[in-house]
Amino acid sequence: MRTGWLIQLKEFYFIRIPREIKLQCIDRRAAETAAEDSIIVNPFRASREELKWIKKLAEHVEGSREGRMFERLGKYFDGKSAKDKILRREQVDRSELNGMIEAVKNVRGIVVAEHW
Repeated sequence: MRTGWLIQLKEFYFIRIPREIKLQCIDRRAAETAAEDSIIVNPFRASREELKWIKKLAEHVEGSREGRMFERLGKYFDGKSAKDKILRREQVDRSELNGMIEAVKNVRGIVVAEHW
């Protein structure tokens, strides 16, 4: 609360591909290019290679239910779709989404940004 104004913070998400996931998806010759983590800016229009990374990341998420949910909702993790919009569009419970986000955080696969 700032001088009588109430501000609602919204959560936005980005898919982060850890270096370990990238190394599992590529051959040894291209390992030098996978030296750092990547943020997928537009998962809805991801390249074939980025889709492999996302699928591999979903496999590493504990709980097959959370992994499937991550693959299904990943298209919204572009930093433009707020958490409330995802809940409304996909008709997911807030607790289910929070559980999936925590599971993906455990494998360092998501970046959470808060903004008004």
